[in-house]
Amino acid sequence: MITTYIYTMPRESWDELSPDKEAIRTLIVKHRREATRLRKLMKYYEGQHKILSEDRKTKLVCNHAKDIADTASSYFIGNSVSYKSKDDIATLTDAFEQAGADETDGDNGLDLSVYGRTYEYIYPEEGETDLTIKSLSPENTFMVYDDTIEQKELFAVYYYAMKDDSDKKRTIFVATVLTEHYKYVLNIDDITGPQALMEDPVPHYFEEIPVVEYLNNKLAIGDFELQIPLIDAYNALMSDRITDKEQFIDSILAIYGAMLGDADAKDENGKTAKERIKENKLMELPADARAEYLTRTFDEAGVEVLKKAIEQDIHKFSHIPCMTDESFGGNISGVAMEFKLLGMENITKIKTRYYKRVKEADSSLLWLAPKE
Repeated sequence: MITTYIYTMPRESWDELSPDKEAIRTLIVKHRREATRLRKLMKYYEGQHKILSEDRKTKLVCNHAKDIADTASSYFIGNSVSYKSKDDIATLTDAFEQAGADETDGDNGLDLSVYGRTYEYIYPEEGETDLTIKSLSPENTFMVYDDTIEQKELFAVYYYAMKDDSDKKRTIFVATVLTEHYKYVLNIDDITGPQALMEDPVPHYFEEIPVVEYLNNKLAIGDFELQIPLIDAYNALMSDRITDKEQFIDSILAIYGAMLGDADAKDENGKTAKERIKENKLMELPADARAEYLTRTFDEAGVEVLKKAIEQDIHKFSHIPCMTDESFGGNISGVAMEFKLLGMENITKIKTRYYKRVKEADSSLLWLAPKE
C-alpha cells in the first residue's frame, strides 16, 4: 500500500530562534524510511528493475517507467511556462529568466512524474544579490507543517548523512533548516536525546520559507508508481521469451534405434562422429531408426497476446498512451486523437492545477527580492 507521509508538529512547540535538534532528527529518521520508496522509483526510471536481482538466465529490462515519466513530464511542462498579467511584469519575468526558472521547471516536471512531489529552493548565490532557483531531490528534502486543519508550513529541511568511520561509525546529519526568517546549517548526531544548539541563524530576508513544495496529485503519487507490478510482469515475460528461444536453439538431439558410436572415437581425419555430423549436416541411420529434437512446446501466439495485454494495461492505467503505437499513425481524425489523449490530458490538468497554485509562492519570492 502506498502512503505519502505528511510531516507535522505542533506550532506552539516550534521556535525558529531555537530549533529542536532532537525533533528534527526524529523527522529525518522518518523521512529516511520514506526515502527508500522514493529511491526505488528513481531506480526504476534509471532501468534498475526488480528482475536484475532475480536468479534468471536472461534478464531483460523494458523501461516503461522512463517512457511514462518522460512522456508525461514533456507533455506537462515541455514548453516554458508563460506568464500573463494586465500589469507590467517584465521585472518578474526577467527575474525568472535570470534565476534559471525554465530549467528548474523542467527538472520539477520530471521529479513530479517520478517521485510524485518535488521541491524548489530560491536563494542568492554566495557573494551575489541575484536569486537562483534550484530543484531539490525529494529523497533528502521535506516540508514540515503545523498540526492544524490548515496545515501551514513551519519549516523545510534539506539534509544528507555524513559518516565518520574513524569514530565508531558515527553518523551526523548535516541539515539545512529553512524557516520563515532564518537559515540554519545544523550538525545533528544520530543519537537519541537532546542536543545543544551551537549553530547561529542566518537571516534570509524573504519573510517566508524559501522552499516551495509541489505535488503531482493529491496523494503525491508518481505517474508509473502504481504500474510497477505490471512493469515487472512485462520484464519477466520478455525474459522468459528469450530464454525459451535459447532453449529451443540448444535443444537435445535424441536418436532412437541407433548409436553414433564411441563418443571419443576419431576417424582418419581426427574427427569424432559428433563433429562429422555438425560439419557435414548429414547423419546416416538404419531404416528402423529415427532422430528428433527434444523441445518444450512454445506457444508464440499466446505469448504475444499476453505481451500486448500487459503493455496495454501499463499504458491504460498510467493514462500515458504509447506514442509509437500504430493507432497513432495514418489518417486518424481529430476527435479520435482527443479520445486517445484524454487520459493524459486529465492527469496533466491535475498536475497543472497543483503546480499553478503553488507557483504563486514562487513568484512572490522572486518579486520581493530580499533586502538587507
